[in-house]
Amino acid sequence: MRRFDQPKTRGIGFGLLLVLSSTNVSAATFSVNDIAGIWQNSLMESGGSASGEGTESMRWGNPVGSTGKSGYDFGAATTPLNVEADELFVLGTFNHLNFPVTGDFLDSADLEVSISGSVETVDFGFNSVFQFDHFETPNSASPCAVESTVQPCPDLVTLLNPQDLTQTVMVGDLEYTLEISGFVLDAGDPSSFLTHFVTLEGENNKSYLVGRFSEPLPITPVPLPASAWLLLAAFGLLGGSRQIFKSS
Repeated sequence: MRRFDQPKTRGIGFGLLLVLSSTNVSAATFSVNDIAGIWQNSLMESGGSASGEGTESMRWGNPVGSTGKSGYDFGAATTPLNVEADELFVLGTFNHLNFPVTGDFLDSADLEVSISGSVETVDFGFNSVFQFDHFETPNSASPCAVESTVQPCPDLVTLLNPQDLTQTVMVGDLEYTLEISGFVLDAGDPSSFLTHFVTLEGENNKSYLVGRFSEPLPITPVPLPASAWLLLAAFGLLGGSRQIFKSS
């Protein structure tokens, strides 16, 4: 009698289970090639538009003294940028210049921010619009229209859609997401979101527009029925068994 081991069949079922349960999404690097922001749809209290609409800087009012007009500025971040998934990054800086002015004042305006780049050789282009409500307070009011004990009274800027703007790009059958997190006081602290802020007279108030890219979630294996698991277990037993052959 001679015994023969069947070669290279051990563990077939176990190997198949590993393939089914270990599908992951590889990390990606996002190349941001251009960021731009322009002011649009500005509305003055008189019904007109602010000076500079269609650019990154708007101005209004007649200066009192040498400080200049009041206004809004948006300064886009320097590009190109290479950003990893789930990394918080700054798209740009918003400045509110609150200087003593007379005449016509801003009532509201929109900031359109565009971002373009590529991921995994696929190009993307996103546009997001942020709506600002502006309240130019009377400097000598008592009490101030905005909660403040400081004189002259500060102005109030309110963000009507401060956060959670998301857009997606498809790379093959994977969906990547750009989350525009919103404006924050601290560029490194995503929890410092702004819905409004006050700017003292004669001051330049600054905040940061931040966002992040999110990877697709790992693919979840579809649960197998009980009969399939029994079949796989049987394959595993067959792979580890030895067959005995008789010869005369």
